[in-house]
Amino acid sequence: MTTTHFLGCDWGTSSFRLHLVDASTGESLCHIQDSDGIQAVRLRLTKTRPAEERSRWMRSLLREKTELLARRSNMDIDGLPILVSGMASSSIGLCELPYARLPLSLEKPNLVTRIFTPSEILPHTILLISGISGEDDVMRGEEIQVLGLSDQYSLDQSICILPGTHSKHLYIKDGNLVNFRSFLTGELFDLLQSHSILSESVDAIDFGSPDSVSSFRKGVEESGSNSLLHSLFTIRARHLLKGSSPQNNYFRLSGLLIGTEVRELKSDVPIVLAGSGSLTKLYSEALNEMGIDHETETGTDRLTLLGQRKCLPLLNIDSSLI
Repeated sequence: MTTTHFLGCDWGTSSFRLHLVDASTGESLCHIQDSDGIQAVRLRLTKTRPAEERSRWMRSLLREKTELLARRSNMDIDGLPILVSGMASSSIGLCELPYARLPLSLEKPNLVTRIFTPSEILPHTILLISGISGEDDVMRGEEIQVLGLSDQYSLDQSICILPGTHSKHLYIKDGNLVNFRSFLTGELFDLLQSHSILSESVDAIDFGSPDSVSSFRKGVEESGSNSLLHSLFTIRARHLLKGSSPQNNYFRLSGLLIGTEVRELKSDVPIVLAGSGSLTKLYSEALNEMGIDHETETGTDRLTLLGQRKCLPLLNIDSSLI
C-alpha cells in the first residue's frame, strides 16, 4: 500500500484535532479543531451503551469530521488512512487497547495498535494507536509527541519535558524511551486556584509583566527551601497580612508548583522542553531560574503529526515515502 497523504487525528480528553498531512514531510495541509474531546463525547452517550455501539457511534462522528475536513481543504481525501492517537484508545474511547510496555524504540516504535478496515460507517482504514505504561505510570498521546521530537533532535541520551495538566518527564537512553514520570502539577494548580482557600487570594493575568516574572521566580526559589505544604498556605497569609496582590500570588503559586516538579532534574543530561503557549514559557523560566540548560521546541501539533508519520509502517505503508 502506498500513500502520499494521511489523516492525523489527535483525539484527546478535552479536544479533537484532525489534520490532512503530507506523508513525505509530516506537514499539515489543512486541519479542523474543536471541543469534541473524548470526555465530551462520552457525556453524550449513555453509561449503559455497549462498547460496540459506542465504537460505531464514534466512527460515525469521525466520518462527519473527515467530511468537514474534505470541504475545508477542497481536496479528495477519500480512502486516506486515518491515524488516531490520544485518549481514543482508552476505556471511554473508540476501543480500549492495552498499553505498550517500555522500552519504546523511537526509530521503530513497538506500539500496540488496532486496524479498523473501511466500512459503510467510515470508508477509511483506521490505525488506532495505544499508549505506554511503565511500572507505576501510564500515558496516552505523549509517546507520539516524543516520537515526533526524535525527528527534530538527537535524543540518544536525554530528558524530554512535556508540560500539561499532567506533565511528563520522559527519559531517553540509546534511542529508546526507557522510563517516564507523570506529575499532577497542572491539575493541582487548577484545584488550588479554583476550589481551595487560596481561590480568594489568586487571580489570573497574562505572564510577562515585571511583577509577574518576579513573583514566579520567587515561587521557584521558595520551592527549594521550604515545605511545599507550608509555602502554599503562606500565599493566603501573605495576602491577608501584607496585601500581596492576587495577580502576583497567581504566579507565586505557579512558581512553587512548577519549581517543585522540575527541581529534581539533573542538569548533566541534555533536556528538551516541548510544548506551546504560556505554560511552556513558565517551564522555561523555571529551568532558567535553576540554571538548568535546555532547548525549547514549540508546536506540539507538528510533533504529533511527525510521530504519527513514524507509525505509518504499522499499516504496511510504502516506507520509501517516509
